[in-house]
Amino acid sequence: MILLDAVVLLVAGLLVPTVAAAAPANDKFAAAQPISGTTSSSGTTVGATLETGEPDHFAGNSSVWYTWTAPVSSNVHVNVCTSAEATKVLAYTGSSLGSLTAVEMTPDSPSCGISGSDANRFHATAGTTYRIAVVEYAVDGSFTLALSAAAAPANDDFSHAQNIGTLPVRIAATTTDTTVEPGEEGYFGSPSDAQSVWYRWTAPRDTRIWFDDCGDDFGTQTNVYRGSSLAALTPVDYEVALTPEGPGNCDDLYPSANSSGEVSAFMVKAGTTYRIQVLLDDVNLDPDFHLGLREARFDGAISETVSRKSIGKGKTVTYKITVRNLGTLPMSPEVDLITSRPHKLARPVAGSRYVSLKPSQGRCHRVKFFAIHPGAICNPGRIPPGASVKIKAKVRPSASLSHWVDIDYLHGGEGDNRDDNPRNDPFPVLTTIVKPHHHH
Repeated sequence: MILLDAVVLLVAGLLVPTVAAAAPANDKFAAAQPISGTTSSSGTTVGATLETGEPDHFAGNSSVWYTWTAPVSSNVHVNVCTSAEATKVLAYTGSSLGSLTAVEMTPDSPSCGISGSDANRFHATAGTTYRIAVVEYAVDGSFTLALSAAAAPANDDFSHAQNIGTLPVRIAATTTDTTVEPGEEGYFGSPSDAQSVWYRWTAPRDTRIWFDDCGDDFGTQTNVYRGSSLAALTPVDYEVALTPEGPGNCDDLYPSANSSGEVSAFMVKAGTTYRIQVLLDDVNLDPDFHLGLREARFDGAISETVSRKSIGKGKTVTYKITVRNLGTLPMSPEVDLITSRPHKLARPVAGSRYVSLKPSQGRCHRVKFFAIHPGAICNPGRIPPGASVKIKAKVRPSASLSHWVDIDYLHGGEGDNRDDNPRNDPFPVLTTIVKPHHHH
């Protein structure tokens, strides 16, 4: 009898209906809980559901909703702190479930450090209303939702690019708490994983610029553009060069930096404003960077005082070449001396030869250009900004001749830029000096 009573009680217990947890007041999109300013609010996903027409969010699980209108344009941290398993926080724009657009967000570190928490940051526009969903993955639970302003650098946006003044400059900064804007390019993958800051610089003259990220670990990349808006940007072609002192690393350029980093170069036009983007396209990499810009500019002169008659008689002609570093970067140039008939680079000067070559520093060696023209290549070595090197070349000609002097960078990679009109030189910094006339 006792056993029968126990069975009856057990069956009766099984027939008692289970009372479902009541849905949170902000379970439905239309009943989203308003929050304002930078705030913290407690909530729960226990009893929450997924409405018909609601985005799948994170693996299609249930959600609760909040609504927040940005008081100012800024970067915002949105953080959900919970011990529930893999809770996610997402943001949308739109006034109905059918018109929602997901906001691109950059992953962040949760402020509370509790496993299961989630944090992101995004760029909020003043006056825009954002719909924030807190979504559970497997286990419902209580949470704290917090919004706080991110202290982004002033030059996070293209329109607030930091002006770079007189070169040389050396900038140490970070992309932490920055975002990429709608329409911003240059990154790989999703914009939610990218961060960037902007600089602008106006070239005072036609010149050549070296820029580098010496001292940085693998992380940020530098992109150079022309244009006055994000929609009108044109990438500037630049070459990845070896360091200015020769093959190797950044140690000679910035002795205090480590040996990592890359040096690149591009040509600029006087009066043109260049937009420089420093970009991190993987938030798991180091956001700190160094940006260096220096001008690489040479000038030179060549002189000789003998008469055309003495040249015609094959008497030795002395050419005095001066190479001046007018830039802000120590450089190692290559100076090419080419002998030919006046304005006849295609015709050889039979019998001409170099008697002696004496640079004030470095060394020169005799060569033949195009297999027929007597010449020399001089490597004077490192020339600091403001310094100069003199080269004395004695040439014994067989007939009237002229001298082409081409100043090139040892590791610039431009090749030969010789022309009988310096204005036609595609790289005006690499001054091509033509001396076709002789004094009487």
